[in-house]
Amino acid sequence: MDRLSAMEMFVRVVQDRSFSAAARHLGVSKSVVSKAVSELEDRLGAQLINRTTRQMSLTEVGQAYHQRCVVILEQVAETEELVTAQAHAPRGMVRIAAPVTFSVAHLGEPVSAFLGAFPDVSVELSLNDRVVDIVEEGFDLAIRISRRLKDSNLIAVRLCSSRSIATASPDYLQKYGVPTHPRELLGHSCLRYSNMRSAQGGASPTKTAGSRSRLPSLAASSPTTAKCCARPPSPARASLTARASWWPTTFGRCG
Repeated sequence: MDRLSAMEMFVRVVQDRSFSAAARHLGVSKSVVSKAVSELEDRLGAQLINRTTRQMSLTEVGQAYHQRCVVILEQVAETEELVTAQAHAPRGMVRIAAPVTFSVAHLGEPVSAFLGAFPDVSVELSLNDRVVDIVEEGFDLAIRISRRLKDSNLIAVRLCSSRSIATASPDYLQKYGVPTHPRELLGHSCLRYSNMRSAQGGASPTKTAGSRSRLPSLAASSPTTAKCCARPPSPARASLTARASWWPTTFGRCG
């Protein structure tokens, strides 16, 4: 029998002042309770209970041991209750990595609503367009704008659709003309967001501000998907913090 169960039986014997009563309360035979207490005494090398045919009493050592057993068993019960409560009521910190512009446009209200619904949960929102290593950098989940995600053991959930749109100023179009097909962009001066291809799993293109450069298969309206990759959170306190690295990028409205 494990030590904790034996301690519980010993405490019950003391509370009921009887091996028979303790056995009935615990739903076991009297011999099982008697054996558990005897094994405790053998392990400790000390007699805990003075026994006679009609009565029993604690020895001096038994009284000290009983007091400590009561404290230990109460602590074990409190610990189990705490774990059970945490399993049913979310609490702790959730670390989220997300793209800057997408977060500014779409995450404010959902995060605030989430914190209102779960006051024991805190959120650390790291705004950065870099593709983070969720496990290596200690994030619980990440939001990524991508047509596809690399194979991994992470859980991915589609959130919404987003579009990347080619735009130009009226002055530029008046000076260089309005392209009628995406391939005509190959002959224009373009400023591309360098992180977009890397975020979508491809190589980052060369920046092309003020110079003409070949742009690989660029569509005027390229649909992508916002996906959430997640792993289990770790405990902490309730608050909302944010870290941001600002990059010039825009995404179409979700919905």
